[in-house]
Amino acid sequence: MLESALCLGVSHTFCLENSIFLCIRYCYYIASVGSGGIGCFLYYMIFFCWVSGVVRSGSARTLYLDDELWNCLLQLVKLGYAGNVSQLVNRLLADALGVVAKSDDALEDFSYDMLRKKHLKLSRELIGLERHMKDYGDDYRALVELANSLGLEIQELSNLDTVIPELISEWEGSRGTLHLFITLLEKAKEKKQIERQLERCRLEQYRRSELSEVSEHANLAERNKA
Repeated sequence: MLESALCLGVSHTFCLENSIFLCIRYCYYIASVGSGGIGCFLYYMIFFCWVSGVVRSGSARTLYLDDELWNCLLQLVKLGYAGNVSQLVNRLLADALGVVAKSDDALEDFSYDMLRKKHLKLSRELIGLERHMKDYGDDYRALVELANSLGLEIQELSNLDTVIPELISEWEGSRGTLHLFITLLEKAKEKKQIERQLERCRLEQYRRSELSEVSEHANLAERNKA
């Protein structure tokens, strides 16, 4: 998942403290084997990043930052929050990783909140894109029909990656309309993936709430017996 973030930003080289670098490596491992909630935390934690596994401990590390976040870091340095970007990144990472170390519940709450915000943002973007595509009338309908004829799996868009090259090859109309349509499909697939993660988070929260309620009733019964 994190490797896919390489296309979302520009590489920048920072000097990270060894302890922070090791924490990132540990959290990356947790994200790769753990629940979607923990993975989501890392996805949104301060910046999209990939830390090279071949860089020696103690040397500079290359991080891939979203452009908007990089500009925010530069602005904070200009305002005097740190002497340079490396110092600021170390400080922010230390604070964020402290959340991971102190509380699994806080981490899950953070992940859940970020998932909700991302879902809301994507929903609004999709509404705008769908309205915009309807302005293309016949081209939009033709693209929908073409996607269906190419076997696009409508429910989860699970085969979108294989259908997109065929769409590009087969479509003979406006390239601008085509790529807007593909963007619409990509965002729809991302929204469906986030909805699955949200469902898992909400079911887990409900399960924890039920267990807590049962535990409270059991403790109350014990106190009444005493």
